[in-house]
Amino acid sequence: MTPMAKGGCRVLTGRIVAWVLSAALLSSLAAGESLEKRLIGALPQGKEIAGWTALPHSDVYGEGEGLTKIYDGGYKQYVDNGAQAAARRVYLKGGMTAEVVLHYMVSAAAANKLARIKRAEYSPGKVKALKDLPRGWSGFRAQESGSATCCVWSGKYLAAAVIAGRQLQAAAAALMARKAVSKALAAEKPPRKVKTRKDG
Repeated sequence: MTPMAKGGCRVLTGRIVAWVLSAALLSSLAAGESLEKRLIGALPQGKEIAGWTALPHSDVYGEGEGLTKIYDGGYKQYVDNGAQAAARRVYLKGGMTAEVVLHYMVSAAAANKLARIKRAEYSPGKVKALKDLPRGWSGFRAQESGSATCCVWSGKYLAAAVIAGRQLQAAAAALMARKAVSKALAAEKPPRKVKTRKDG
């Protein structure tokens, strides 16, 4: 074996480190692009929700501190409780406006914790659990003056849909949130099997 020239080992080590860092960076960027594509792709299309039209160019995506693109002053609540990324889309129907935000959480436990925090923001009398959800899913709906909100979560995904307008449609908000989580789970590889349960 030919002995390595003086300083050659140090040069080779430097090149290896540089290559590893570059590979890690590219992998991170690819993962980020994949997550953005997955979350935005999971947001319901207008045709998937009867009567609603997605507002053109309303899609917004943010990661970490970038969640300020979606949430102004309240983004810290999401980041501090495990939200890694989120995507938002706005919909229109007559005099109503709907907004769906799909979150990707650091873990299923984090998704469950954030959902409990959001639920606690409403008075108990205005919140009801969603029924007829697939096994392993959870959700609630809350209705206040001028708006209806539905939150659905499963695994690392948590979707929130808010409808504001003359006619409040909690059922439509629930459909939007369920559709977002369902599509996000289906986009995972391998896809998770979903079994339905019957609620009493």
